[in-house]
Amino acid sequence: MIGVIRGGVLCALIGMLAACGGSNDASDASASTSATSTTSTTSTSSTGLVASASTAMIPSATRIVDSALNVWTVGSGVVYENGVAAGYSANVALLLYFGGTIYQESDSCLWWAWSGNAWVSSSNPAANITPACGAAAAAAGTAGTSTTTSASTASPTGSFGIQVKGDTFVSAIDGSTVQIVGTNISGLETGSTSRWASFADAGSAFWSKVLNYDGQGVNTVRLPLNEASWLNYTCYDSGTGAAGKLYTAAPGGGYTPDPAGVYQATVRKAVADATAAGLYVILDLHWGSPNNAEGQPLCPIGQPGFADADHSLAFWKSVADTFKGNPAVIFELFNEPFGSNVYKNWVDGADGAGPDAITLRDGGAYYPFVEQDNAAHNAIKTIGLTWQVAGMQQMLDTIRGEGATNVVLSAPIGWAGEIETWLATKPTDSAGQLGVAWHVYGYKKGDGPPLAVLAAGFPIAITETYGLRAIGGYSWAASQGIGYAWWGWNDWGDQPLSAELARAPWYASTAP
Repeated sequence: MIGVIRGGVLCALIGMLAACGGSNDASDASASTSATSTTSTTSTSSTGLVASASTAMIPSATRIVDSALNVWTVGSGVVYENGVAAGYSANVALLLYFGGTIYQESDSCLWWAWSGNAWVSSSNPAANITPACGAAAAAAGTAGTSTTTSASTASPTGSFGIQVKGDTFVSAIDGSTVQIVGTNISGLETGSTSRWASFADAGSAFWSKVLNYDGQGVNTVRLPLNEASWLNYTCYDSGTGAAGKLYTAAPGGGYTPDPAGVYQATVRKAVADATAAGLYVILDLHWGSPNNAEGQPLCPIGQPGFADADHSLAFWKSVADTFKGNPAVIFELFNEPFGSNVYKNWVDGADGAGPDAITLRDGGAYYPFVEQDNAAHNAIKTIGLTWQVAGMQQMLDTIRGEGATNVVLSAPIGWAGEIETWLATKPTDSAGQLGVAWHVYGYKKGDGPPLAVLAAGFPIAITETYGLRAIGGYSWAASQGIGYAWWGWNDWGDQPLSAELARAPWYASTAP
């Protein structure tokens, strides 16, 4: 199957290059391959030349020569005309000449046609062409479905921001490669008795000191968030007694997650100051909780096994609408999905996706509800409740529905660790701005799974780690363009300062 470009040239062609107006020299002939099929159709272009379409998979070629003898190639996700960049083509799976027009298909089965100066949303030019993106992706979205985002919107904008280009993060300013190097700063995910004030008081001077801290290249901060605090609905204890330790009591036996009404303003100011200082900001949904059997929202008291349909979709709708105008903000859909916290439900066989991994993508009814209790040293608590999971696809669709084209990261199952399941359970992104949020805490399955993700055309950001020795260290990550963010830049007095921790350049530092 024709795949996504990674660090090279990959095109496909309907028919022989010569039939599309190409020259007849040996190099052009060698770049063309005949399709093997029992059925084909022909279409006459506006120039009178004939291009053939086959029902089989389209053969590979190194370049396309159109009827005007323009040479079209693709390299590292960029389409070139006669050696000059013609436009950015996100996650190109297929480039072809058909009926006098150059087309390209993304790995999400969306088609674009070259209008002469820009890529415009299109449809499959020949219905009998097998999509290069594969049947699974084709089923997820209809070819030619219009979208508010075209391939050209991922071109450099001149504004500070970050984008996905194939398996790489790039600067929105000039398209140069970006390796995420960052740290988590915790506190916004917990209840109203926590550290919100430190974020409100930080100011632009603090965030300016974080950028390239101590010359170590820090360019990103990750801020964990709490959906109840953001939405500020009255919530209720789950029976653990933890809600009263984290939130302010409200009339009627409930609790108010944001009694002073300052949470959203605090987050907005922190993001504005950090991005103004030149930092990319990852916002992740860290704490959440569904409704109980009586329909009352439960108070988040730690990390749940999945995002919940009762509140997480509303959270992302609001967050996306708030930050869609800031391309330096990255949305991480859900922190550490663990479902039932049972390995056989994560991974089926050597690397297949188990039932929890499928639920992570698709959502749906789930039993029981499993969460951590932050007030009891993050002990796992199980509540006998059937609840509705918000799948990664639902959350991503909610963000895109707000018109937000920001980079989005989705995590694999297994506390975001089982990256070998990610390709089989990833959501489909109409904007082509999807990457992986991977958490590495002693991963022992080698570098094959992450390299497979890169080869499929998706970038990786390790958004939490205590060290990367198990997968080759920071130098290996840098060599693959994989970013990383340390957990975390907080001194709670109980984190081990081991030799492994010392591998992070700022491990013993006090936040500026």
